[in-house]
Amino acid sequence: MRTKLNGRNLIIRAEGFRSDAYLCSAGIATIGFGSIAWDDGERVQLGDTISRQDAEALLTDYIARHIDPVIPRLISRPLTQPQWDAYASFLYNFGEQKARGYTLTRIIANGPQGNDVDALQAYEALLIKWWPVYRMAGGKPLLGLFRRRVSELLTFLHLPSDVAWTLPHMGVDLIELVANMRAGKALVSEPKLATPVGTPFIPPMPPEAIPAPEPIPALEVPPAHIEEISMSTEAKPALKSKTIWGVFILAMAPFVSQIGDALQVAGSTAPSTGESVADVTATAMTFVGAILAVIGRMAAGQPLK
Repeated sequence: MRTKLNGRNLIIRAEGFRSDAYLCSAGIATIGFGSIAWDDGERVQLGDTISRQDAEALLTDYIARHIDPVIPRLISRPLTQPQWDAYASFLYNFGEQKARGYTLTRIIANGPQGNDVDALQAYEALLIKWWPVYRMAGGKPLLGLFRRRVSELLTFLHLPSDVAWTLPHMGVDLIELVANMRAGKALVSEPKLATPVGTPFIPPMPPEAIPAPEPIPALEVPPAHIEEISMSTEAKPALKSKTIWGVFILAMAPFVSQIGDALQVAGSTAPSTGESVADVTATAMTFVGAILAVIGRMAAGQPLK
């Protein structure tokens, strides 16, 4: 058995193509599709370049010499083609020396402890537990490596692997993912993440307050109107004084009339000359009294009778 197109595509998608040599996450000079050495065994150096066609040829040569012959030495039991392709990608990532000592290699080599449902489920649970463990590079877990491990796991379990490259984080429940893929349900549910320790509590926003009514603007009186009011206010004392004088004159009118009457009586007892003078004076005083009465009523604001 040898690595087929599906296995090559796993490697190509995970590694990506780089025409110029670069340092990978582990700090090793890499080129093409994750190659760290040329076909003659010389190590890749920074500054080296390669075409895509040459990179594919270098990958094919490496698989033929360092992957396909090594898998039977590490896994003695028969594998299906998807299982072979999945482990080929894993082996390409780590090399024979490291992969030989890994727990995952031993789990695959040992296989399920029987053909019953319980034994197969226990074997699958071990694969799901251990395959994503190998996502570290430089002492740090990397999302890219996690996705690669999940794609290899799904391929090994005879499931489509494309979904692995869309996983948003490394906290996905892979047991749920596998179960849902086999049941044709939603792939994964949203994870329920706890609030990080030390996160400040932000109280909810209060309901929107009812705006206060706008104040009614004060009525502005035109300046001319204010002047008229002030004038009428100042006129009140004068009007009051006129009323007092009118009442006084009105009160004096009877006394003037009485003086006229007295003069008329006195004139009737005097000689003829004195009588005529008294009559004239009495008549004048009576007339003055009547005039004063009229003026007093008008000044007091009383109606004329």
